[in-house]
Amino acid sequence: RPLANPGLSSVERGRLVRELAAQIHLGPSGEPVTVSRASLDRWIRSWRAGGFDALIPAERQVSPRTDDGLHGPLVAGRRAVLFALLDDHSRYVVGYRWGHGEDTLGMQAALHDAVKTHGCPQRLYCDNGAAYASGQLAWSAAVLDIKLVHSRPGKPQGRGKIERWNRTVRDQFLVEIDHDGRACEVGSLTELNRLFTAWLHQQYHRCVHSETGATPIERYHADGRARPPRPDPALLRRAFLWREQRRVTAVATVSLHGNRYQVDPALVGRTIDLLFTPFDLTVIEVEYQGRAMGRAVPHTIGRHVHPAVKPDAA
Repeated sequence: RPLANPGLSSVERGRLVRELAAQIHLGPSGEPVTVSRASLDRWIRSWRAGGFDALIPAERQVSPRTDDGLHGPLVAGRRAVLFALLDDHSRYVVGYRWGHGEDTLGMQAALHDAVKTHGCPQRLYCDNGAAYASGQLAWSAAVLDIKLVHSRPGKPQGRGKIERWNRTVRDQFLVEIDHDGRACEVGSLTELNRLFTAWLHQQYHRCVHSETGATPIERYHADGRARPPRPDPALLRRAFLWREQRRVTAVATVSLHGNRYQVDPALVGRTIDLLFTPFDLTVIEVEYQGRAMGRAVPHTIGRHVHPAVKPDAA
């Protein structure tokens, strides 16, 4: 809105555009977003031509798509969803997690297990769903030096391997916990993950894959194959903390999801990184330009967990 001020000179407006384009802003759903200079300039032109109504986005034409995760049995009355990460060369499953919902937490849980056990891949090829396009997943990948590669919208051919894997899970695992053709009720996510782990390592990894001609476990552990590096514990922890940026007020405070925190007075007026686990908003680590600046001291706490954390999240 400040850019539309008719009293700004061209130099002042250009400086403000550059400042806004360099910042990370809070999106409508609480996610971090950036806006390019071209977009800002286009919005200003639209505002001048037609006011607020000219800024309303055109209605999107959304084409049908498949679900991002594999939907499984009912657990505690809710549909369970599987996130799985496959090694492209061997089809070995390096990370997985059954949870509730296709969200960033589920995807990060699967990725965390994968890199902790098997190391950091050079590239992570994934869908364009919200769980894969989140700023938090992008932050995790950036810290671990993993390049995120998203499949092209409307081009499902690139997702053929994971779709084939999903069909294998349905035909070989889900059918085993299905009674008389009806979806059964599993007692807990812990039980579902335990059953899935047993099937994965005792059956799937030890059966010859129709395309590779070898078992996933043999092909993955083949002699001479380079092993991706494993991150040290400190780097792994930092990668899976959530990150949001805030500008420090004149009284050295920042706000995060309705909570207010006190930070180092030397940071007044600066944009800082807040690192935290979404399960506990009382502990916030502060960084400025990649340097640790201690912890933010809770001042007013009304919310203890991130809005993305559901009440039954594990």
